[in-house]
Amino acid sequence: MNMRKDGRRVRILPVSVFTGWMLVLATNGAEVRTCTVRSESMRKDVPVAVVLPEGYNRDAGKRYPVAYLLHGAGGDEREYLTRTGKIKAAVDRYGFVAVCPDGAKLSWWMDSPVDGSYRYEMFVARELVAWVDKSLQTVPARNRRALVGASMGGYGAMRIGCGHRDVFGAVYSIHGAVELRPFADVERWQLAKRLDPDKTLGPVWDRYSVLERAKDVRNDELELYMVIGSDDQYFLAGNRKLHELFTTNKVAHTYVEIRAKTQDESAHTWAFQAIGETEIYPRLAEFFTRK
Repeated sequence: MNMRKDGRRVRILPVSVFTGWMLVLATNGAEVRTCTVRSESMRKDVPVAVVLPEGYNRDAGKRYPVAYLLHGAGGDEREYLTRTGKIKAAVDRYGFVAVCPDGAKLSWWMDSPVDGSYRYEMFVARELVAWVDKSLQTVPARNRRALVGASMGGYGAMRIGCGHRDVFGAVYSIHGAVELRPFADVERWQLAKRLDPDKTLGPVWDRYSVLERAKDVRNDELELYMVIGSDDQYFLAGNRKLHELFTTNKVAHTYVEIRAKTQDESAHTWAFQAIGETEIYPRLAEFFTRK
């Protein structure tokens, strides 16, 4: 671990560190269930993948903490199972339930101000949590609930977590989007379609940024962990701004920039997401074991 003069932590890791861990735990007993959860706010059923640790079915009285995993742009409820393939091993190793909802490819996990059919913040923070605590063997408490997100999902996790501190106790962002305004013209991401079809670039872009919502967070309200590659071509600057905001407001958080063996593994790639997941799952487990 290197400490830069500006206080940022830069972790330099060869990718081989991570592949070994995955191979050791590749054969595990985690069970994947797929289902649909009704969203009354959107008037539709939302696909959800649930990953249960080995032994879940053997003790009906045992209760588990829950990590809600939000996928990136273009993904679906199986992204963490198929793209990086680390979640089943983590669930078995650390003994938590993982809940992976579908975010309609490009919902940005937001309640759109211009399209009422996109109410994904409401769905995740209220409807999905209520369904999980009713349907699964969970601990219904904020200190046993965490949000994890990558890229678009990192935006959703950080913004939803900061806005619903009564529901979630921790947020873990892997190369998450923080500012949206700079990407208004990236048509394939459909941000303008969700926020501002006329692209007026008005104040709505600021209201829906993580930076704006994070201003209300106070110290010790949330466990906050951000990890991003040192060559991330999209969101590095925004993550640094969020780190600076929390630092200025004296909000405890962990911010890590990782420089991997190659530039590709330090950029906004699937290779880095795999590294990021390996970085956060032990920290997530540590959070779940605190009293």
